Amino acid sequence: MKSRRNYWVVLSVALGIVLGGHQASAQDPVDEGKDIAPAVTISDIEILNNRLNAVEKSSAVLSTEHNYLDIATQKGDVVFKIGGVVQGDYRSYFSPGTKYDDYLPIGSGSYPEEGAAGATTNKSTTTFLDRKVRLDLVALFDQLVGLRYQAEFGATGYAIQDAYAFVKADTAFQFQLGKFKVPVGLERLQSDTDTLFVERALPTDLAPNRDLGAEITGSPLDGVQYVLALTNGTPDNYTPNNADDQSLTNGKEASGRLFLTPFKSGDSFLKNLGVGISGAWAWDVNWNTNALPNYFVTSLGQQQFFAYRAGVSPQGDFYHWSPQGYFYNGSFGLLGEYIKSVQVVGTAKASALNLAHQAWQLEGSWVIGGKASYLGAVADTPLDLSKGHWGALEVAARVHQLTLDPKAFNANRAVNLA
Repeated sequence: MKSRRNYWVVLSVALGIVLGGHQASAQDPVDEGKDIAPAVTISDIEILNNRLNAVEKSSAVLSTEHNYLDIATQKGDVVFKIGGVVQGDYRSYFSPGTKYDDYLPIGSGSYPEEGAAGATTNKSTTTFLDRKVRLDLVALFDQLVGLRYQAEFGATGYAIQDAYAFVKADTAFQFQLGKFKVPVGLERLQSDTDTLFVERALPTDLAPNRDLGAEITGSPLDGVQYVLALTNGTPDNYTPNNADDQSLTNGKEASGRLFLTPFKSGDSFLKNLGVGISGAWAWDVNWNTNALPNYFVTSLGQQQFFAYRAGVSPQGDFYHWSPQGYFYNGSFGLLGEYIKSVQVVGTAKASALNLAHQAWQLEGSWVIGGKASYLGAVADTPLDLSKGHWGALEVAARVHQLTLDPKAFNANRAVNLA
């Protein structure tokens, strides 16, 4: 009871002070010499509230999403993504090659071109290498319009990898214009951070890389994705530069891809099964002499093992087709693809040959402590040694093969094409 009486005494005194203050202010004349705090109106409160809302909306939100650092507004109407790739290699060879003859095909002693001068850069040396150093920037506005810029700063020197603008009108329709990956090779379309191995398999040697042009893509139905592109045209495993594009004729390359994930929306064992087919047709394309039709390299060490001779150029149409697919379930992953590259090449149209190169690969993986996917392994628990979390470990194996058309080496002529 004592504490309750004290409470009422304090309340009465406070109320008396407030009422007394109001009476004094109502009866006493205003002393102009005293500072009086301005009255706060409802309008002032509304203005302050609007300013606080504006500050809240303009403040940045940091998050991470699939290899990107996202900087976004509170509403998410503006998103800026920062990503990158840094890959370093140490390469050492048991029997390093020192001259061009070391790279001629087995049994090439009877070939008339043996001993010919070759590129001095095609030698295996033991070295450290900054294989890839890339900066990847993406800007999104209202999740409708966006820009992407990715540049290479590694061993190959500065080069623009991707540079395009896009509009997402609907899930069934997205349009982009600029420089991007040609939609043919399955592993080629994977990001560098998502592939199983640091270097892609041999089928990538037969797939176009990046090119300038326009593309539409979308998913009109659940589990159905299409891509259609029209580009300048590019040799296999090559990204043209400005000089190449300025030397082109009026020809172009049309490419497309249809990929199905029919069980994606359910909980079936085949939920992450995907199958598709892609293809491309290039016509009337005259590539710059610095961009010969093909430049094939090994997956390990990136050693060139095939190239057309100087003076050999496209003399007709150029085709690709590639059935492809993948399957992922829990920790298990499997990816396979086949690609065929058909092209007419030669030193002149009259003597040109139709060559068909083909390659395939099958790669599998098992993720210990995580799940496998086409977008890369995902750990069940992120790496945090302070809490005893070790992340995940991915074990992978691959078998792949590339078969060159023998007519490139034995064409019954004085000088072979390759």
